[in-house]
Amino acid sequence: MTDRATMENEATVASLITLKRPKGLTREQFDSYWANVHAPIMARMPGIWAYTLHHVEAVQLPYWRLPLSIQRLAPEDYALEGVAELLYLDQDEAMEAYRLSDGPGGYTHTDAQNAFWVGLFYQSNKGSRTLKDNTDGREPAETVLLAFQYKDSVERSQGHEWVRRFADRAAAAEESVRVRRHTFEPYDNDALDPGLPVGMRHTVFPDEALDAVVEIAASDRSALSRVLDLLPVNEEDLQVLASAHAYRRRERNDMVQGGQITRAGVRTPAVARLIDTLGAVSQDHPGLHDLMLTGIPADTTAASKR
Repeated sequence: MTDRATMENEATVASLITLKRPKGLTREQFDSYWANVHAPIMARMPGIWAYTLHHVEAVQLPYWRLPLSIQRLAPEDYALEGVAELLYLDQDEAMEAYRLSDGPGGYTHTDAQNAFWVGLFYQSNKGSRTLKDNTDGREPAETVLLAFQYKDSVERSQGHEWVRRFADRAAAAEESVRVRRHTFEPYDNDALDPGLPVGMRHTVFPDEALDAVVEIAASDRSALSRVLDLLPVNEEDLQVLASAHAYRRRERNDMVQGGQITRAGVRTPAVARLIDTLGAVSQDHPGLHDLMLTGIPADTTAASKR
């Protein structure tokens, strides 16, 4: 496997944040603000081992065999438009990054509402694993994220075991070039942030809750269809699954890899105009200018360690 897979598998904690844009924000504005304005701030938080933006769209996959009784397309209000994947070496690093970023008073706390209407946190503790990566550092032509929800009557451990077997089969398929899985632990989004900015939602509604995600990539759409043809979800699987939603990745942005900022970017005149156009007053956060130039002040991070 590639160095990327080795780096990803060093992390013990993964947070996936599923995102939707506010009403009135175009898809182009959402993608641009997230990648060029919001994420570069987040990328400068200490403790982040890897940070990837998955720009996605909900799709029907006619070549993936699913029983009709499995919900296969998320309701419009719940369909994802982005997935932020953050990796940490341990739980302490994860908590530190959250405190300085999305926590009350953090650098990205208020800015999040400029780009996101919904932001739901899912956490995996030693449940995220890259099983296969033969991409040689290149972006695969076709990637899907398969989002699974278990039936209410199913023990989480039983569902996780099903997902592990499913992902193993995907990795064994000759034409898959990358397979990564995430199995999530229970997570109380409502208790996450008592100071949530106005206009954003963290509450998870039953029809949109996720229990696991499997990322599968192939060299092209035909190859992906052949991979998924080897992964039918059959009637026996109905005992576990309530829904299986597919999202095609439109674009991937790697902001941090192995603890180092990669494509976080700089503030250009175009980015400044985007901030003004959207009226993103939260970009006046005290200390944000210095953060983008020099990073988190040492005394800020040291205080949290005492």
